This record gives sequence, C-alpha cells and structure tokens, in this order.
Amino acid sequence: MKRMLTLVALVIAILFSISFVSLALAAEIRTGAGAQVAAGEVIDDDLYISGTTVNIAGTVNGDAVATAGSINVTGRINGNLFAFAQTVSVSGKVDGGLFAAGQTVILTGEMTRTVRVAGQSILVQGPIGRDLMAAGQAVTLESGSTVRQDLLLAAQEGQVLGAVGRRLQGSVGTLVVGGRVGDVNVQAEQLSMLPGASVGSLTYTSEQEAQIQSGATVSGPINHLLPERRAERRAPSWTDQILPRLWWFVSTLIVGLVAAWLVPSLLREPAEALRDRPWQSLGWGALLFIVTPIAVIVAMITLVGIPIGLLVLFAYGAALFLSQIFVALILGQLILQQRPGEGTIPLLGPLALGLVVVMVAFAVLGLVPFLGGLVVLSTLVLGLGSVWMAAGRARLGQRRPPEPA
Repeated sequence: MKRMLTLVALVIAILFSISFVSLALAAEIRTGAGAQVAAGEVIDDDLYISGTTVNIAGTVNGDAVATAGSINVTGRINGNLFAFAQTVSVSGKVDGGLFAAGQTVILTGEMTRTVRVAGQSILVQGPIGRDLMAAGQAVTLESGSTVRQDLLLAAQEGQVLGAVGRRLQGSVGTLVVGGRVGDVNVQAEQLSMLPGASVGSLTYTSEQEAQIQSGATVSGPINHLLPERRAERRAPSWTDQILPRLWWFVSTLIVGLVAAWLVPSLLREPAEALRDRPWQSLGWGALLFIVTPIAVIVAMITLVGIPIGLLVLFAYGAALFLSQIFVALILGQLILQQRPGEGTIPLLGPLALGLVVVMVAFAVLGLVPFLGGLVVLSTLVLGLGSVWMAAGRARLGQRRPPEPA
C-alpha cells in the first residue's frame, strides 16, 4: 500500500511537471482575478487565460482558451476560441471556430467559421460564417443576425428572427420563425411563422398544426409528420431483475479475487481500517464523497490542473467501486467469525459470502423508498473512508497487529 501511494504521488508530480513545462513553452498563460489582454496588445501565440473576470480586448494570433466567471471578448482572435464561464460575451471578431458554454452566452461580433455553443440563454446578434450548433433552454437569433449555412438547434424555446442560408434542423419545444430560412426540418411541440418570415420547404414533426400567419411564405412543399407512438412499457420479467444483479455479483467477485490474489493488502488493509474504526471511516468517507468532485472541478478550471484532475477522478471512481468489496469482506468475516489473516486464501470465503449479503440487501432494501438509496450511499461512503484510513496508516508506517490465533 505504501509503495502504491508513493507511485501515485510520483505519477502526479511527473504529469504536473510535463504539463506545466509544455504549456510554458508553447503558449501564453495568464491567470488572476482580472486577467486580461489589453486593447492594442498583440499575442503571437496560443493563449490560456483564466480568472474571476477575463477581458480580451487585444489581438491573439492563435487559439484562445478562457475559463472564468465572466468572459468578455471585444478584440480579435485569429484562431479558435474556447470560452467557458457563467457569462460569455463576444463582440469582437473570431477568425476560427467558436466553442462556448455558459449560463448566458451573447454573440454580437463576427464569427467567420462554425459556432458551437451551449447555455441556458443564448443570444445571437451578429454574422456567423458557417454553421451554428446551439443547445440551451432559450436560443434567439435576433433580426439582423445571419447564419451562412446550417442551423442545428436543440432548445426548449427557439426564435429564429434572422437569416439562415441553407437548413434549419433540430428539436425544439416552441419554435418561432420570423426571418428568411432555406429549408426547415424540425421536431417541435409548437411551430409558428411570423409575418415576413420566408422559408423554402417546410417539414415538421408535431402533434399540432403549424401556425403560418398572414404574410409568411413557404415556397416549397409543406410536410406535417406525426410523432411515432411509443410502445407501452412491458412489466419487467424476473430475468430483467435477476440478471443485472448476478452480473454485478460475478464481476465484482472477479475483481475482488484478482485483487486478493495480486495485491492482498489492497483488500485487507482498508477492511481492517473499516473494522477497527467504522465511525471514523464513515466521517472521512462522507467528507471525501462531497469534497473530491468539487476539488476535481476546481483543479480542471486551469489546463495545468487537467491531468491531475483526471487522475484524481479515476482514483475516486476506482475507490468507489472497490468500496463495496471492502464492506462485503468485513461482513463476511463477521458472519464467519473469522479474524483477519495474511495471504490470499483467507480472504476468498468471506469476500464471496459478503458480496451475496450485500447483493441481497441492495435488492430487498431497494424496494423501500429512500432506505435503499441510503444503504447504497452508506456502503460507498464507508468503503471510501476505509481507503483513506488505510492510506493514512501506510503513510505513518502503522499497521494493525495480527490478532492471536
């Protein structure tokens, strides 16, 4: 266990060093609460910028990657722009592709290539040189905006008041078309065309007829398709209920047996920590269960922290999967009244019996609302805490002394 912890720490250090050095050599990196590229400033390289508020008013002759609470781009990006923030506003010019995500995304500048954007509220007021792919709760193309080629839309509410050169496709709850669009092929709960709207062919899938107001024109054919009726869900058979649990039991048992054979301490030491200090394991597990995902998100805000965040996320998922094995091993030992022992063989019987008990408990208690989920959560938290406790023992050079026979 101690060697494994040392190896993980070494891998993290190497990944951190490689990432930092490569970024430092290949790009301009700026961080801080008010990170910015001032007006008139020119960066002849890729830009990686993050902070509470990011302002790019100068020129970037390369790609720009920005993460912040608020991003405001008024300058020029002669490459691709990647922007991720609560509020993203682009009023400058982007000569490459734009990839943006945020609660509110406002595009008033000129985008010469394809734009891919996701957010709760998306507002487009400027020209887009190629395609626009937009997904959000409310997506609006205001009058005067243009999409030269295709618009692919996924939204609860969509308003297309500008111009779309070729096709409008997608799935929308309520769609309003008020501008000039090539061909329309959408799935919508409600579709309406305002006076002055003009489309080529119109194909829509909806329970309701489209509302084509006076003054709106459709130059091509109109095809109204009804949505397909979903087949009624059949009652789950016994195979639907038993087979997934059997698969979980077999796969988990195999993983546990392989771990017991190759690295028996990987199972034994967390199980011992859980057996000796269950309440401390529960407390540490609850803390790690909540804090770890938050820490990973914070680490991955900057590109330097992405490798570390991914590594921690992988270790977190592995620990959650193994946690049920640790709990099952303790249950099996308690039922068989078996004391912890060295080697692989003493672990096999308690592990198999414990997994059967856990599987049955999950199946039975899962029938009770709230209780089943609480039991599963408690199992994961206990196991996660036991990993932390065992790692602490290994770090301090402590080990539970073997019990007398």
